Amino acid sequence: MGYSLRKCFNITGKYGIMKQKVTVFVNGWHMHTESEIEKLAAEYMEEGRTAFFSKELNKAATLTQNAIDIYRMEKNYEQYAFAQNLMGVIYVSLGNESAAMDCYLEVLECSKRHGITSVLALAYNNIGSRYQELRQHQKAIGYFERSADELEKVTDTENENFQIRYLITHMNLMKSYGELDRLDDARKELLKLEKCSQGIVNEMYRYSYLTLKSRLYWNIGEKEYVYEHLDELIKGGIDDSNAADYIEDVSDLCGLLKDMQEFDKWKRVILAFEQHAKKQNSIYYEMILNEMWLDYYKELGDNEQYVKLCIHYVDVAQQQKKADNEERACAIDLKIELQEKEEQRRHAEIRSNQDALTGLGNRYMLEKDAVDVIEHAIKTGEKIAVGVIDIDCFKQHNDTYGHIQGDRCLQHVADVLKNAVEKRGKAYRFGGDEFVLLIQNGEENTITSIAETIKKELQQLHIEDKDSGRQAAVTISQGYASFLPSRQESRNSLIEHADKALYEVKENGRDGFRIIVE
Repeated sequence: MGYSLRKCFNITGKYGIMKQKVTVFVNGWHMHTESEIEKLAAEYMEEGRTAFFSKELNKAATLTQNAIDIYRMEKNYEQYAFAQNLMGVIYVSLGNESAAMDCYLEVLECSKRHGITSVLALAYNNIGSRYQELRQHQKAIGYFERSADELEKVTDTENENFQIRYLITHMNLMKSYGELDRLDDARKELLKLEKCSQGIVNEMYRYSYLTLKSRLYWNIGEKEYVYEHLDELIKGGIDDSNAADYIEDVSDLCGLLKDMQEFDKWKRVILAFEQHAKKQNSIYYEMILNEMWLDYYKELGDNEQYVKLCIHYVDVAQQQKKADNEERACAIDLKIELQEKEEQRRHAEIRSNQDALTGLGNRYMLEKDAVDVIEHAIKTGEKIAVGVIDIDCFKQHNDTYGHIQGDRCLQHVADVLKNAVEKRGKAYRFGGDEFVLLIQNGEENTITSIAETIKKELQQLHIEDKDSGRQAAVTISQGYASFLPSRQESRNSLIEHADKALYEVKENGRDGFRIIVE
C-alpha cells in the first residue's frame, strides 16, 4: 500500500494521492456565464469528494465524471487531469484496478500532451502505489522515482501541496526500498525526508513517519532509537485508529514488533486493531485482522491456534470472494452507467454545437474551433483564412417562396459549403443566411479553389429564384481574408477581416468572391 494524504483521503485500505484543493479556471460554456460553469465544475468535484469520504462510491464516481465532462469540454486540461486522478482513486476503492489504471494512464497522456507538469507526480505515485500493494516493489520504485523526478522540477518548494507530495513520494520510496532490503537506498530517502517541513510531518504524517523510520533503524542496527520510541509507537498503534492510514501504520508496526520478537506488545496492538475492525463491520477488515493473528501465532509457534485461524480464514476468504464479486458487479454497472451518460453527453454536446437546420457548426462551435486554429497558426507561423458568405437577396427569396422553401435553400447552401471545405476547414452557420468558413491553409490559391468550387456547385444546383424578380437562381456573395492571427483574436474580430471583402463583392453586384491577403 502507498501512503496517502493523511486524515484527508481514506480509501478503505487502498491509498493514493489526490489534490487537496481544486482551483477551476474555465473559459465559458454555452448557455452559462463563466462564473456559472466555474461554480458548477467546482461543485461537482466538491460533492464528489464528499460522497467519496462518505463511502458513497457510485455517487462519487458519477459526480466526478460530470466534472471531467465539463473540464474536457472547456479544454481545461489541468483540472481535467486532476479529476481523472480522483476517478482513478475512486475506482481503486471500488476494486476495479483496470478502470483505475485507465484513469491514471489518461492523466499521464493528458499531462504530456498539454505540457501539464503539476499532476504528473500524482499520477506516477498512484501507479506506484498499485504496484506496491501487489508487493511488486521494483516496479513501484520505478514510478515513485518518476514522481520524485517531477517534483525536482518544482521551483515553489515552500508550497504546502508540494511538500505533502514530496513527503509521500519519498516515504513510499523508503518503504519499497526497505521491503527489498535495499537499506542504503532507504536511508538516503530518510535523509531527504529529514529535510521536510516538520509542520507538515507533525500535522499529518508524524506517526506514519515514525513507524517507517523505526523499521528502517531496526534493520540497520540502530536499535537504541527504536527502544527509545517504543512506548510512543505502541500508544500510537492503539490510540490512532481514526487516522486515514491506520491499517498501513498498524501493519508496519506489527512487522517491526515481529522483527523485535516483542510478542506481548505485538498482541496488544492486534487486540486494539480487533476492536477497531469490529466497528467497521467489513469483511475486508476481518481479512486483515485474521492475517495479523495468523502471522502472530505462526511466529509464536502456537500451532493449535494457527490451524484454527487457517480454517476461519477459509470461511472469511469465501465471504471476501463473494464481496469482491459484488464489488466487481457494481464496478461493471458503474462503468456501463458512465458510458451511457457519456453517450448522452456527446449527443447533448453535438446538439449544443450544431445548427439544428443545416447541421453545420453554430456560433459556439465556431468560437471553440477558432481557439485551436489560432493556436496552431501561431505555433506554425502559417496563415489562416476566414470566409464570410451571404445568400444574395435571401429575404426576397424567403418572402416569395415561403419559409419551408427558404429553409431548403439554406440547407442546400450549407451542404455546398461543407463539401467545398472538407478536409481543409469547417463551415458554420452564423445566423440567418450568413455563413462562416474557417480554413487552416490561408494560401490564396487554396481560397480561390474553394470559392470557385462553391460558386460552381451552387450554379449546378440551380435553386430557383426567378419569381423573386431579381435573378433566375439563387446566388451567393463570398468575402475572404488571409492573415496570420494574433492571440488577441476573437470570433468577431476574425469575421471583421473577411467582412471588408464581402462588402466589396456586394458593392460590385454580388454573385462573386473577393480575397484580401493581409
